[in-house]
Amino acid sequence: MQQNFMLKFEEINEELEIKDNIPDTKLMRKTELYKLFNLYIIGIKHILSNHLYSLYENLYSNFIFFVYLLNMLPCNSGSHQNE
Repeated sequence: MQQNFMLKFEEINEELEIKDNIPDTKLMRKTELYKLFNLYIIGIKHILSNHLYSLYENLYSNFIFFVYLLNMLPCNSGSHQNE
């Protein structure tokens, strides 16, 4: 993702190369870089949300498996062993 960001940045940099001090060119450059930065942030958010969802699914599956194992234990497994 970072390589894609750098390639896109270089493309925009070449397209909007400042050869003079016209304010419109600087404004265009700033808006394009702002859009690119927002896309980069959105990509990072999607990656993090996917990882968090996978973590949630794994924890939920482990919890279900743990409850299943507890149900397989006999009812008096721990309370009457000393008698």
